[in-house]
Amino acid sequence: MMKIFQMLNRISFFGFNDLGHMSCNVVDPEMALLFLKNEDHVLLELSVLENDKLVFLHKGDYENTWLKGKTAPDIFEAGSNAEIAGIDISLIGGGQINFEMGDLYINIPDHEFLLAQTLKLLEVYGYYCGRSIIKFCLENRGKHCIEPLIGYHDDDFYINEKFDIILRGD
Repeated sequence: MMKIFQMLNRISFFGFNDLGHMSCNVVDPEMALLFLKNEDHVLLELSVLENDKLVFLHKGDYENTWLKGKTAPDIFEAGSNAEIAGIDISLIGGGQINFEMGDLYINIPDHEFLLAQTLKLLEVYGYYCGRSIIKFCLENRGKHCIEPLIGYHDDDFYINEKFDIILRGD
């Protein structure tokens, strides 16, 4: 599978906006698969970087490009050695998954599914206090630098101090 930002494979900024949509930065494009379930979806756009040039491999027609969720992994096999630069996916049940140069934006109406998959995403990148991070970010909307929380667990003694550091911006 193609990788982007192979040397920068950790989440630094994470948060929820006022509408409850999740966003984070510096993730591998494959992480978008966590949020697809087996729902029908349309691939609106797929672009890659080839020889430092942005190449659009797919610009979908919203009405005629519905794909079954099982084909989603094929999205990531679209180019040879190219790095995925952008993915724009719309879910038939409502919602959107957008990946652009390491930034992942998720809008899924199923709040419970969004939170469950977000916990998996955070754990992949070494954030074992995902429940605490999600609670903090839902209470403090916007993107936050969560790097001080890497390796911590929800029940760690110093976790509240780390959230204080995040709020202060230290």
